[in-house]
Amino acid sequence: MTELSPNARRKRAARLRAGTQQREAERRTWLAMTRAELILPILQLVAAGREAPRDLYDEVSHLVGLDSRAREERIGPHRLFDREVRWAMQDAKRQGWLLADGRERWRVTDAGNEALGRVRAGVRVIIFRTELGQAVAAIAQEAAAIVDAGSVQALFTSPLFPLCTPLKSYGTMTPAEWLPWMVELVAAWLPLMRDDGCLAFHLGSAVYYRGVPAISSYRERFVCAVVDGLGLHRMPDLYWERPNRFPNLEWGAKRGLHPRPTVDPIYIFSPTPTPFMAAGSMRTARDVPARPGGAPGRRPSGLDIGKRSFGKGLSTFPSALITAGAPGTEPWRERLKTEGLPAHPCPMPIAVPRFAIQMLSRPGDLILDPFFGSGITGAAAEELGRRWVGIDHHRVLLDGAACRPQFETAAGFERIAA
Repeated sequence: MTELSPNARRKRAARLRAGTQQREAERRTWLAMTRAELILPILQLVAAGREAPRDLYDEVSHLVGLDSRAREERIGPHRLFDREVRWAMQDAKRQGWLLADGRERWRVTDAGNEALGRVRAGVRVIIFRTELGQAVAAIAQEAAAIVDAGSVQALFTSPLFPLCTPLKSYGTMTPAEWLPWMVELVAAWLPLMRDDGCLAFHLGSAVYYRGVPAISSYRERFVCAVVDGLGLHRMPDLYWERPNRFPNLEWGAKRGLHPRPTVDPIYIFSPTPTPFMAAGSMRTARDVPARPGGAPGRRPSGLDIGKRSFGKGLSTFPSALITAGAPGTEPWRERLKTEGLPAHPCPMPIAVPRFAIQMLSRPGDLILDPFFGSGITGAAAEELGRRWVGIDHHRVLLDGAACRPQFETAAGFERIAA
């Protein structure tokens, strides 16, 4: 075999480096995230007591909904994602947000706590507003101090979720702690609702008990608690379908026991058994006909459907299933990078709140989201011509929400607090 010259070896090494860089770039694309987007969940976890990088890898991957296959991508013996987490921690350290007391002990600095932007009880700051709404830094319990009683037509929110295992850290409470906390919040929000208004809740997917393939019934217990304890009336559920969602890592991906949890319920309640709902006005050409073939007659179920069985123009209806995958890469996320702001780790596609808001309100009605997060509820309300109020105790998330084009291009957009 002919020995390569030094110049040829250098060129070959350069090509190999270029190829490795391209491969890593592709993998980062598959991960659908950047190091900047990992910083916020890392700060949250370190602030909650996770001191060593090895304590963060699995939790951050679950928090951001990482593909189990991408989780196992390696360069040599090292997982690519683990390395991305370590690099993100170093980025946070350079910005003065994290401090390392040795390799295995990290803590959040005062500047890091400021970057997290957690708002204390009693503090209420308007971060930005438009002619239709405003985003307020405050805790969810203080919505009554921000919104007038009897003014909200629809509440749509996706609150913190509970946890049963340290591998699921989006919330900081067990289901037993979460349930009374959440019911207390709903009780505080009820006076804000109009008599014919509705409250819609996305409460996440299955939460597994530690070490077993059994899941918590926290969602079902919540439904019973607000119906039996607060006297709310339950309306038919909506369902958010994420076709490309990945299975639970342990009981789905590794052991093959469970299917992919591709559908999350959205529970709807009202103080009255006859709230305002307008699904019939949302029908499209793709809706399934309520009368198969358009012909009246007796059905196998025994129903006798005649020519006048349906209201005028109500021969088709929208489905309760809202199919919308992860938001993915969008201009808003690119804007956050240029602004140096972290993205919300679990944003919701705008199709989900848009559907619920359109069904549960009229133009000009007031929409409330006490866990505003990435601002997607307000963005949907802006598009539909509804007034809105968004509340979140993380100021840094509201700073990021202000960068959404639905707000920046809206009439009267103004940043109040930087």
